[in-house]
Amino acid sequence: METTGELPTAPTAPTAEPAPGPKEPVRLHGMVSSLAWDVGPSVAAYYGARALGCSDYVSLLAGTVASALRLIWVAVRDRRVDAFAMFLMVLFGVGLALTFFTGMPGSCWSRTR
Repeated sequence: METTGELPTAPTAPTAEPAPGPKEPVRLHGMVSSLAWDVGPSVAAYYGARALGCSDYVSLLAGTVASALRLIWVAVRDRRVDAFAMFLMVLFGVGLALTFFTGMPGSCWSRTR
C-alpha cells in the first residue's frame, strides 16, 4: 500500500439549512372575515330576493350566483379555489336544481294540502 503523505480527513457532515419555521399562524380575524365573505353575500342575496317578493326559484338563483361570484373572485385574486365558497355554491345550486326537479320550492317533504 502506498501512502501519499496526506492525512486522512474525517467525512464532513452536509451543511444543514435552517429548519423551516412554522407557517404564519392562522389569525382568527382573517378566518372569521373570510367566512363572513363566503356566507354573507350568498345568504343576503337569497333572503334579500325573498324579502323583495321573488319566487323561491329566483331567490335560490340569486344565492347561487352570489356564491359563484365569490368563488370566481377568490380564484382570480388568490389563484386557489376556496372550498367553503364552493360548498355554498353547490348547496344553493343543488337546492335550485331540486326545486326545478321536484317542482316544490323549499322543503320538498312538507307539502301542505
